[in-house]
Amino acid sequence: MGALNTLSAAELGAHAIGAAPAAAHLDPGAAEAVVMGHVVQAGAGPNTARQAAVRAGFRSPSRRAPSTAG
Repeated sequence: MGALNTLSAAELGAHAIGAAPAAAHLDPGAAEAVVMGHVVQAGAGPNTARQAAVRAGFRSPSRRAPSTAG
């Protein structure tokens, strides 16, 4: 498999969420909310968006935006 296959969805999300403010030249403390898309949550535990946001150092409210293509 790929180099990232050992990371959970929350760990991958934390890396992306943590890097986004720096890439956009924004202060992470100014975030009012974190929204993370996650298509298949089975086995990832409850509220992967919250898990990822906390791991990335955010304390703002977070929610998962479920989506599937069909």
